[in-house]
Amino acid sequence: MRWLADTKEKADHSKDIGKLKWLGEHLGDKHLDQIDRDLIDTIGRLKRDESSPSTANP
Repeated sequence: MRWLADTKEKADHSKDIGKLKWLGEHLGDKHLDQIDRDLIDTIGRLKRDESSPSTANP
């Protein structure tokens, strides 16, 4: 939340919010100890399947 407040003047701030919401759908129910490289790779593949390569770049 602090980062969002600190970056609210960015031209693409609404895009950042959208990306964080998307990530929240995939990570929101996870505890930190449940997030590992395999999960990050899986989420990256999902993003690549629905967006441009530059958007999904890990």
